[in-house]
Amino acid sequence: MALWDTIKEIRVKAGKTQTEFGDMLGGVTKPHICNIERSYEQTRITASESLLKKIAKTFTKTKEAQLALEKQLLSERQELLIGKLGISSETIDKVRREHFLKNKGTLPCGAPMPEEIIPPEFAAKLKKDVAGKQHLLSKEQQTMINKALQGQCFLSRKCVIELARTLKQPMEEYLLLANHLPEDMKNLIEHKGAAVMFRTLGNLDASEMDEVLDVISDVLRDYKSKKRKSP
Repeated sequence: MALWDTIKEIRVKAGKTQTEFGDMLGGVTKPHICNIERSYEQTRITASESLLKKIAKTFTKTKEAQLALEKQLLSERQELLIGKLGISSETIDKVRREHFLKNKGTLPCGAPMPEEIIPPEFAAKLKKDVAGKQHLLSKEQQTMINKALQGQCFLSRKCVIELARTLKQPMEEYLLLANHLPEDMKNLIEHKGAAVMFRTLGNLDASEMDEVLDVISDVLRDYKSKKRKSP
């Protein structure tokens, strides 16, 4: 079963609305729950690892059941991650694939993933921006960038937002090059008001910005849907 279907099934079995489900998980918004219950092809959004662990903890009654559900959800998430990066099972042999799943999206040194793990355009931009600015980055960020450029880890949208801020680069450009903007938002970025919007949201932390992008995407999608239906 796909991850989004599993999440929806858990909520429905618990007899909760999307709002109630989100509240039980610590105030997760209804739009975000809606997004993670729909296919990735539609939303370009998936549940984070920490949220999946919360779901497993909240909607099970025993530790054994919690660990079993957590393992299932994380496994489905990694399968989705492999798919969304365009990495086929033919590309990853059995040993590397199992390691990838068990180690949350990372690979041992010397076993690089295909270049799709970080888009070539974004890799080139990142290399250029990092040159001479190592002092701005934390050791953790430097390690993360090096692994990503070697194809050994995936940069989440939150990480990309943090890097753009640290390197003092346009956030919208980084998100676009890193393929972290839903299709509905890509046309918005081309509008001259987009840069102003991102600057206005500049006081939000990376997690909050990530959530705001989900909300904006939902609004745009609803607007387009209503516009198509109007005579």
